[in-house]
Amino acid sequence: MTVAREADDAPSHRASAGDHLTQQPGSPDPLGTRPSPRSARGAELWVVLIVVISRLPFVFNGFGLDIDGWIMVTSGKVIAATGHYTASRLPGNPVVEFAYALLPWRDPVPANGLTVVATALCAVLVLWLARDLRCERPLLIAIAFAMTPVVYVASVTPMDYLAALTAALASLFLMFRRRPLASGLLLGVAAGARVTSLIFFIGLIAIILSDRETRRSRGLVRLLLGLVPALLVVRLPVTLEYGRDAFTVAWDPQTSFRLMAANATDHTWGLIGVVGLAATATMVVLGIGRDQVPRLSSRQRGFVIAAVAVIVVELVAFVRLPLEAGYLIPVVPLTLLLVGRLTGRAATTVLCASLIAAPFIVGLHDQGSPSSSHAIASVPGHRHSQITWEGPILLDRLQRVEQTRRTEQLARFAEGMSPRDALIVGRYETFIRELFDLPPDLADRVVLGMTTDEVRAVQRAGGTVFYVEEEADLVSRTFGIDPAALDLKAVPPVP
Repeated sequence: MTVAREADDAPSHRASAGDHLTQQPGSPDPLGTRPSPRSARGAELWVVLIVVISRLPFVFNGFGLDIDGWIMVTSGKVIAATGHYTASRLPGNPVVEFAYALLPWRDPVPANGLTVVATALCAVLVLWLARDLRCERPLLIAIAFAMTPVVYVASVTPMDYLAALTAALASLFLMFRRRPLASGLLLGVAAGARVTSLIFFIGLIAIILSDRETRRSRGLVRLLLGLVPALLVVRLPVTLEYGRDAFTVAWDPQTSFRLMAANATDHTWGLIGVVGLAATATMVVLGIGRDQVPRLSSRQRGFVIAAVAVIVVELVAFVRLPLEAGYLIPVVPLTLLLVGRLTGRAATTVLCASLIAAPFIVGLHDQGSPSSSHAIASVPGHRHSQITWEGPILLDRLQRVEQTRRTEQLARFAEGMSPRDALIVGRYETFIRELFDLPPDLADRVVLGMTTDEVRAVQRAGGTVFYVEEEADLVSRTFGIDPAALDLKAVPPVP
């Protein structure tokens, strides 16, 4: 084994996240990709600035289209008010829920801003991983990750995806730097933000097994010594409160191919991004630029295996439960890193450029209720789609503004009802409750849904039951009522 190969395969055990920032000019650089300290710091700064500035126009428009984001903020509010842990939804996201308990809950900027910070840190981690792997265009890869539509949209909401991914990628980065104890600790934190982050454990094992320079058994033991205590601590509030239900994971036995296809393509990558992926795949098949790719070291090969393993398991889980495009967010940085390391500069540039443009240009607009997430709203028969010039992030903002207007209209309508009337609002019930302080007697009559018997009781008492027109399908499927047969009165959408 040559000296260069040893240096490539076995960086120091004491390497840290900032090693490439402290290299002295003229010192050996076996990877051949480390920038000078000044340019390295500049790259991180550019990534953070681009992420933060690009998000500023979008953090003010409520808590997003996905109702789960609103529920997470509500959970934080309840924890702050009672001092008692309450999960937003099982299996719980205690790390994020406790963080929201510390924030003002009615103003969307602090909660959305916290996700923006997590996204910026995540993008910096992608940059560092791209450098360590000798990827083509590491800065472009980091920016493309941050601008990928599914990441962009999620990053301006309180959803837990980016907080969990930041900790999971940090765990992967530290394992690649041979710090298994710290890697395990951070994976435990990631699981406290989102339990499916444990899928990254497969990748950590792959990196340990590929390392020829250290004792694999020792690495595995240190990983578990970090992971198990951290996991027990962060999941303890959920276990104490919910017992066996703390390990509940929702699975949907019915899979819609249309739903899966929409979430896996446009809602994740954007239409322009899908075209970029196809172009990149074509370039790989034709071998364009492949001769410029340096060979993999053993540890880089281990990372490639780890990334592929995590992507495969994430995709299998998504096929089993394809309700949200956000479930595929962990696939995005790993795919970009694989393309940057295994293809030529041209293919990497094409993919990154398409993803940077994708959030702004050409989108697939789902017609229907603005209150639902892409996933829930894509149930067959509930929506139709049309291609628009606005990209996904611009469409998301338009729908969030529409959602806020509709919520305000419904709150005003409810205030004008007679004391005997009731209003079925579907998912808007959460939005109204969080944005308006309705009197208790009125709040009891603005409901998610009603059964047939409950509707009949209101009508017998001389009241009228109103319903939100665009929520009729959800209410009918959930509560088994027919608005027309029960003579319910529709509240038409905002013109």
